Amino acid sequence: MTIPLGAGALEAQSTAPAVSGGGGATFQTFRFSDADAVGIESITLLTTPFAAGVRLGSAVRIEASTTFAQGSLSRPGGEKTSVSGLTDTRIQLLTEVVPNRLTVSGLVSLPTGAAEFTVEEVGLAGAVAADLLPFEISSWGSGGGVGGGVAFFQPAGSMGIGGSVGYTIPGEFNPVQDAEFRYRPGAALAIQGIVDYTLENRSRLALQFNWNRFSDDEVQGVNLFRSGDRLEMRGSWAFTAGAQGSGVAWAGYLHRSEGAFLDDLRSRPSQGLYFAGAGLRHSWGGMVVAPTAELRVQRRDDGTDQGTLAGAGLRVEIPAGDVLVIPRIQLRGGSVLIRDGVDSGVVGVEAGLALRFGGGGR
Repeated sequence: MTIPLGAGALEAQSTAPAVSGGGGATFQTFRFSDADAVGIESITLLTTPFAAGVRLGSAVRIEASTTFAQGSLSRPGGEKTSVSGLTDTRIQLLTEVVPNRLTVSGLVSLPTGAAEFTVEEVGLAGAVAADLLPFEISSWGSGGGVGGGVAFFQPAGSMGIGGSVGYTIPGEFNPVQDAEFRYRPGAALAIQGIVDYTLENRSRLALQFNWNRFSDDEVQGVNLFRSGDRLEMRGSWAFTAGAQGSGVAWAGYLHRSEGAFLDDLRSRPSQGLYFAGAGLRHSWGGMVVAPTAELRVQRRDDGTDQGTLAGAGLRVEIPAGDVLVIPRIQLRGGSVLIRDGVDSGVVGVEAGLALRFGGGGR
């Protein structure tokens, strides 16, 4: 589990309203130019997230969130696979031990998600979980679980240093319908750190790392798969842009180490995702207009399942009384390499509408 880091994030927890929340809907679709090579014509996902938060007294806050997701995968020849249902429901309790400085949290993930799939549906679930295509969810469900963590942030003049440690124990579930076995993902240790520095021109530089280590996945209580560590490094620069605007640029790298099946020592290649982007925010006519651009490049040691994806989008924040209305659209395009000599172009469209009140529901 992760807890937001940085001066703004922990201060936002202290100043959050008594009740906040939000919801919305996002439609995403990706289409491949060479469907025969990829084995997929298109992937479509419609997600409807819900979130709410309630402050209990001056130091305690409880937050809950879930998403209804409906996905479909179309293959050459007209075959179509669909999955719909809730994801797991997250309930998190955050306690400020020291306001704006130290937060302790506990997490319960309720197994409300659709974690059990047919053999045909597994292909759709795997495509949604892939790093290159930035879907709104990474899974429909994984058996729930429990966890806890602690986060701190300490300012020191124009510099701030923060960090967090979290540990999550997943639940057990049956991933394939009619299969006579139970699967439990490995427990996850997550460590985060951040350093930010405010320059004289009020711009801010930040460097953040996220490191995850997992225990072995189990089937019927027997160790089956050992996931590699995950390490993400991210740098960002936030700056003013004119009298009524601001901007941010970021870049980073996510590395997934080699994994291994423990029954026959087969390995899963390591992979890396490079990403970069920039965005602007400008106040105009009582609204906020925010264009963005991004680039994602995925590479694997064995040269398969790689790709490049670029995108540009626009988001508008429209105040409507106590509610903030946020429509957005994103266009993406790039290429995927399935294996040597087998590749395809890919184009994607994302459109969404979010409603937020009380500062929540992000």
